[in-house]
Amino acid sequence: MEKNNVITVTKTVTEKCAANLVRISITVRGENKKYSAAIAEAEERSAKVSASLGEFEVRGGGISVGTVTDEKKNTVYRASRTFSTEFAFDAEKLEHAVDKLCDSDVNWNVAFVFFDDVKRKTLLDSAVRAARCDAETIASAAGVKLGALYCVDYASDSNRPMLMRAAAFGAEPEELSVSETVTCSWSIDR
Repeated sequence: MEKNNVITVTKTVTEKCAANLVRISITVRGENKKYSAAIAEAEERSAKVSASLGEFEVRGGGISVGTVTDEKKNTVYRASRTFSTEFAFDAEKLEHAVDKLCDSDVNWNVAFVFFDDVKRKTLLDSAVRAARCDAETIASAAGVKLGALYCVDYASDSNRPMLMRAAAFGAEPEELSVSETVTCSWSIDR
């Protein structure tokens, strides 16, 4: 089918949704003049932090190693291990996790995240319906009839909308913008 015999519409549907998940990212470091000792220190500290967060499911990431030079031109190895935990938003559970992390010598941050597969499908359905409505309007204004659906272009954004916030006791997640975009092409019937 020739490209000039189609009507193509791209539609994005966006809704505000309250974040429903908490993601805490944690980075533990170890420094030493010896490469293996820097890694061992980071691993040992990671194990302690993971143990203190025992009731939380902790997912580990890899370890990276670089060098750091201080003002006296001394170079040491810095090993960093990053891991995270994610759970349904619960203010008490968040406060408990933050208390545990405050007792540790680690870097951490909190992100409020939205994920709901049913909501995603509802937004996608709305985007397709809105695209068809616009295509019908264009066809009518052009004096042609909208034909069969010819092509759909949809790439799911696997990134969940999130809002980074400093953890504060009593912190409530703000609403996030959640959207789905679809591009649909219909043939033109004359």
